[in-house]
Amino acid sequence: MRYKKWSKKETEILRELYPSEATIDEILKRLPGRTFSAVHSKAMNLRLERP
Repeated sequence: MRYKKWSKKETEILRELYPSEATIDEILKRLPGRTFSAVHSKAMNLRLERP
């Protein structure tokens, strides 16, 4: 399976929302086409943590 590369804009959105009080559902709505697994993996690679 081939994965879509993360755009700079998607990464910015993730950096902004993942460590905030935003719910996972809210984050996924801002990142259409990204699954929970993809968001979680990218966040871990960026060393982002949830509050």
